[in-house]
Amino acid sequence: MKYHIKALRPEQWLKSGFCLAALFFSGQAFEVEKWLQVLPVLITFSLIASAGYVFNDLWNRDEDRQHPRKRNRAIASGKVSGKAALALCLSCIVSSLLITSIAYGFGKTSLCLIGYILINSLYTVSLRKIPILDIASISFGFVLRVAAGAFALTLYPSEWLMLITYLLALLLALGKRAGELKKLGQEEVPIGATRNSLNWYARIDASKAIWVVSILISGCYLLYCYKARAHSNGFWLTAIPVLIALVAYSLEANRSADVERPEKLVLKKPIIALCMAVWMVMVIVFVR
Repeated sequence: MKYHIKALRPEQWLKSGFCLAALFFSGQAFEVEKWLQVLPVLITFSLIASAGYVFNDLWNRDEDRQHPRKRNRAIASGKVSGKAALALCLSCIVSSLLITSIAYGFGKTSLCLIGYILINSLYTVSLRKIPILDIASISFGFVLRVAAGAFALTLYPSEWLMLITYLLALLLALGKRAGELKKLGQEEVPIGATRNSLNWYARIDASKAIWVVSILISGCYLLYCYKARAHSNGFWLTAIPVLIALVAYSLEANRSADVERPEKLVLKKPIIALCMAVWMVMVIVFVR
């Protein structure tokens, strides 16, 4: 049972926090009923993400066995059988669809969930092997999380929110590629042995591309503060922790393999965790 839980990668459920973006940016973070309204989305996207991880690990288990870290995953190591993994995957999919349909009916939120399932499946089967399309599809999954959270609150996510979310997700995806390249180099494992698309990221130097995306995010966020939040006195101050966190992340991406696992990086780098916490508090205060 322990390995079945590990196969679900519960530490990755932190990413479902993107479903709360609309809750915070709409100024409803202090309304308990709104939290209850968006709670099913958090649960369903955590479940569906786990289904995606299990399917990905099952489909790519031969490649994962060549990776210095992924070879220890529950499925790649053989601690969870193929049949058990398939059962886990299907259980998560059915549960997530059932919870969504009960909580919201068959509407925009359900369509976001179905879209996530489709794009995640395409990524696992083919898109993960194609440079640019691999990180683009991962990033789109984060946009769907934000959109689903907004629709659950009967809101429409703004273009700014969707754009910045997409760029931020793109940054994290690039970080995973840069971190993976560094990890393989440290272990002297041939790059193409675990993922063919990594050869392309090695040629363009993914670490430098991270700086480019960080600058784009910074510019977009500053424009968002100036254009969309001009009426919110002091909101521009939220750009300070954002810029500090982006610089800290970009520096880390250039010198460490830890960026391959952003959920671990946040715990290892207090400055990034602190900036995230300060930013969330500031957003709540200035959006009210």
